[in-house]
Amino acid sequence: MGKYYNKFLGKNIDLAPLGIERREENSPYFCTPRGASIIGWAGVDGIHYCFIRGFGEMVFAVSPMEVAPNYVRPLAGSFEDFLRLLLACKDCNFMEQVWQWSPEDFSQMVADSTPDRAAAETLDQIQKSMKLTPMEQPWAYMRELQDGFDYSKIRYTEEFYDPEMNENAPSPEWAVYSCARGLVVDFCMRVELEEFHRFWDKWSDKYEERLNQRERKLSYLENPLHFEFEPEATVNGKALKRRSGSGICYIPGDPSEPETRFLAEHYHLAEDYAWSVSRACFPWKSGRRPEIKSLELTMAQEPVEVPGEVFEVSYPGEQIDLKIPGNPFTLTVKNYEPQILDPSMISPDNMEYPTCYTMLTYTLTPKPEAEKLYIQDLSECDQPRPKQTEPAEFNSCEAAAIAIIGGADGPTAMIVGAPQADQEFAACSAPHFEPAARIQWYPVLRVTEYEPSTVTLI
Repeated sequence: MGKYYNKFLGKNIDLAPLGIERREENSPYFCTPRGASIIGWAGVDGIHYCFIRGFGEMVFAVSPMEVAPNYVRPLAGSFEDFLRLLLACKDCNFMEQVWQWSPEDFSQMVADSTPDRAAAETLDQIQKSMKLTPMEQPWAYMRELQDGFDYSKIRYTEEFYDPEMNENAPSPEWAVYSCARGLVVDFCMRVELEEFHRFWDKWSDKYEERLNQRERKLSYLENPLHFEFEPEATVNGKALKRRSGSGICYIPGDPSEPETRFLAEHYHLAEDYAWSVSRACFPWKSGRRPEIKSLELTMAQEPVEVPGEVFEVSYPGEQIDLKIPGNPFTLTVKNYEPQILDPSMISPDNMEYPTCYTMLTYTLTPKPEAEKLYIQDLSECDQPRPKQTEPAEFNSCEAAAIAIIGGADGPTAMIVGAPQADQEFAACSAPHFEPAARIQWYPVLRVTEYEPSTVTLI
């Protein structure tokens, strides 16, 4: 640690709103470098940020869930540059993941990010008290630093090289292996290369534009490498639930990140297939590794969301044949009217949120199983905006509704409304600041194509 970092500590600035949580207990991971001084934690997957003795005030990100051996990456050549990067990126999560994004995707992700009040106040405090300006071209700065860094100079503790502590320590095989903290399983799925290229030829150009929610669901549905499943491991008759996981895809012939190439070479993945590799981690229930006498793995497919054709509603009593592949349903409109969201349901802050939406109440024939079919607005909600000097007046709303204005992937269009009767369902449109002149809906059917599969390994 240097003088600049100590100067920063003297300002008593809490970086937690920007994804760097300070803890009293800084227990290192197997991949935390020798001589590391931990600055803070991301709060997920054990990700933490640190200085390393011998590298001055260079700031590093340590990501225990990454594919070996790339657990540690430099983010900034000095702590001053680290703060300037935070000012530019607004969240350290973008900085930790910069290695996997193109400059265009990175810039778009940062541009689409809106700091909440606490984050905005922290950024303002850094800028004023430390007298800093945002880093110009943060992607280029970090990637140049990472591409030119000599990773062989980083030294690790004995735990890193001990298979008992590090499941990714050099070993003849991975696939299924145990460590002191739990069981780790790599699931490999292969896809005919021609099948993947057919998908990619159809969707690659569209990914350059902003897909609407229905198009995103269609792309997930048609992507042969996209397969959602919930794994469960049973060791000595006791079921272990997955705590965390990660995934990576390998497409032969395409430029690959070092992690992807390393994994492909380790598993000798055939070059005439496309591959998806998912890693699942199962912590021991007792906190200690048992002697494994029996081991079973179960894979249960997550429901697949099949979007139907777009439709519009004109009046109560209207009957609409929902066009969903292989699944005929008739929707009968019971009620269709604009609403205004009760402001008491929105957390008060310095932002103004859209409150105008339309509620659709309907019945379905035949009646689907619970949570199997739902109706969604094709559009997305308006982005929150700073409040005006004189706050706008709100009208109360009698309908029971909960608005979800934003999510991890940006604004969502989901508002869950309460049905009026046992045989009725309700859907609400995306909220806007002004009533929508036209609303397009589409049905989404959640189906499971495969039964759970169990394999006995021991």
